[in-house]
Amino acid sequence: MPIFRCPWWLILGSVLIPAIYIPMLWSPFDCTEDSCIVYPPEGTFPTNLFHAVASSTLHEFKTTGPFRPVTWAHWHAAAGLFGPDPVARRVARLVWCGFATATLLLLLTEFGTQPGAALLVAAFVQWNPFRSEIWISLAMPEAYAMPYAMLALVCALRASRAVHQQRWDAAGVILLLLCLGIKNVFIALIPPLVWLRLMAGSRPWRLQMGGAVCYLALSILPLIHFVWLKIAPTPEQYTIRWSVLNVLHFGRALYSTFAIGVTWPALLLLFVLVPLRELKRFRVELIAAGLLFLAGFIVYLPIPMMYSRYTMPSVWGLDLLLALSLTVALSAPLVFHRLTVGVLFVMLLVIGWRGLLRQDEIIMRNRLNWQALLDLEQRAEQGTSVAVVYPSGTTTFRDISQGEAFHLVTHLRMRGRSRAELQITTTPQDATLLLAGERFDPGSGYNLVREFKAERTLFGSAHRCRLWRREKS
Repeated sequence: MPIFRCPWWLILGSVLIPAIYIPMLWSPFDCTEDSCIVYPPEGTFPTNLFHAVASSTLHEFKTTGPFRPVTWAHWHAAAGLFGPDPVARRVARLVWCGFATATLLLLLTEFGTQPGAALLVAAFVQWNPFRSEIWISLAMPEAYAMPYAMLALVCALRASRAVHQQRWDAAGVILLLLCLGIKNVFIALIPPLVWLRLMAGSRPWRLQMGGAVCYLALSILPLIHFVWLKIAPTPEQYTIRWSVLNVLHFGRALYSTFAIGVTWPALLLLFVLVPLRELKRFRVELIAAGLLFLAGFIVYLPIPMMYSRYTMPSVWGLDLLLALSLTVALSAPLVFHRLTVGVLFVMLLVIGWRGLLRQDEIIMRNRLNWQALLDLEQRAEQGTSVAVVYPSGTTTFRDISQGEAFHLVTHLRMRGRSRAELQITTTPQDATLLLAGERFDPGSGYNLVREFKAERTLFGSAHRCRLWRREKS
């Protein structure tokens, strides 16, 4: 018997579902995260990989607090393999998305979901525009962690059911270590892993304790990290603060990443009409999904700032619950259940369309920034002072944001083709060249050199920014 059965629909889904991100192959690097990770570190790859990973990991830990060597290993390995080539990097990201989709479908299969339900939920997970940032950007750690997390859960299930459990436990522990090395918040995987290891098999749970303890023991690593940050904090590190507002922020992010605003009619029909007695056959899997949701929620409670991707891995628990409910709906003869699946499918198309619109907007913005960046490389000679200007107040699409300004300058420095003096500022003074959004008015003393423009592919709207040159006295 093979270790993993790979049915045709799993392979097909792993290829077709990530295909929604093919348009990103025509996008240059972004100016939100990519400038920090796409350029190879000093030295010869791969001999310098260990030193680069260790140096970056320790520097980040000492300054901002996170300890994530596996994340840095992914970043530096990709930079060394592909260099600053956006097409190669985005092809690699598309392949990784396919790998993550395959592991998700495999986990859903191990949970006992039907192929139709598994494919619908996998598309729902990967197409959601509020989760798509992990596949659109090249820097998001959650993208690296997703396949490891899915496979760790698969290994816990297999170990509890296998005759020879050691190899599954060893693989599961290694995969969990990889997740913890990406982000410590993946300690949230441990409760469902322990539960599945104890309860998913036919043996009494007391005979499964050895494997469960292996997973549980790894929780000491992120706990030590958390205690260390509390004992010896530095001003630059992330703030950890408990607050009721954190719960509200998490709930708002979860509302988006689970697409409740779009899918609520189907979800309401599904959870009202699917009989609870039918779900009881998935008791172990339902509890594992609930533990994943709850643990993922708890680990982010001390974090005051909340982004959509921070709902992972908590939202994965809801995805598993949805898949199990859909499986019951597909196996039921009642027409209302099949109607629910049909409604969800239509809403899934809406989610996919929104995801395409989001990609289109990001590609347009990336092209605009790179028009300006490449032009500056040609114009900014040695000794020239260049200021990238962002507003001090609210930022709109007509401005260059503070993040874009920082990463534009970082791209220019890392490419090494411009020897100009570079700065980012809200109040430029005495700069030779000013790059700013279309709302910015430099006043007298500056002449407009060029206006950059990028249009959306799906709709005709456009974003602009402008380059100004100081008049010679």
